[in-house]
Amino acid sequence: MKNNKFTFLFVFAFFSAFLFTCNENTDTQDLTVVKGFNYYPIEVGKYITYELDSIIYGRPTLCEYPFIRDTFSHQLREEVVDVFEDNTGAQNFIIERYLRKDESEPWRVVDVWNTKMSDTQVERVEENLRFIKLVFPVSDNVSWNGNAFFQDTSVVIGAEVIDFYQHWSSEYEYENIDNTEEINGITFDSVMTVVQSAPSENLVAHRSSIEKYARGVGLVYKEMLILDSSCCIDDNGGLTECIDLPWELKGEKGLILRQRVIDFN
Repeated sequence: MKNNKFTFLFVFAFFSAFLFTCNENTDTQDLTVVKGFNYYPIEVGKYITYELDSIIYGRPTLCEYPFIRDTFSHQLREEVVDVFEDNTGAQNFIIERYLRKDESEPWRVVDVWNTKMSDTQVERVEENLRFIKLVFPVSDNVSWNGNAFFQDTSVVIGAEVIDFYQHWSSEYEYENIDNTEEINGITFDSVMTVVQSAPSENLVAHRSSIEKYARGVGLVYKEMLILDSSCCIDDNGGLTECIDLPWELKGEKGLILRQRVIDFN
């Protein structure tokens, strides 16, 4: 009888532990999906490769449209190569960024960035600027100050200085959560958009920036139009006929950048 009792307790304990483990895993999976953690999967060894196209604008001697100075097409790869613990005890992942013209060239390291993720947000350091890329839970009508860690900063683009973040929208916002979308010939079941800066009525500065993330993959698309123009304002402060042109034509200095996923693990 004693042995039977022992066997019963052992079996009960085993199945209790098994059920607890299953429930714990299920809860973790539910949180990953419900809160949107899997929009930003991060671990050492993960990489994403992109097609990167950029148009650089520069001021000409005369106001002649468009002001395109150079266009570039490259491949960009971001790979998580290591992890370290910061002074708060949080894990930070080191991201090496590689660039090449096409498959005929070897990759070369051009940047080292880092990122960390908590239960409430994703922070990412790019060119020594810390952004709050995402907040959790991922949900409609959620907004936040993604540039809260820094003030406006000037950037040299095509030999011209531009106040890159000066005219950005005050808050980032989620749109189109869990949409099926095809990007660069790859179909993703669940994609959401982060509107970092939406176009405004500003006549001399255009700042629009969006990023798209896919569940289980991460960033799959990025588009930025950072453009200034003064040629649409005459010497008396009035508007010229170019004011109605699209910014792709009347932009005087700045850039247009589009980044599309082509490969990932």
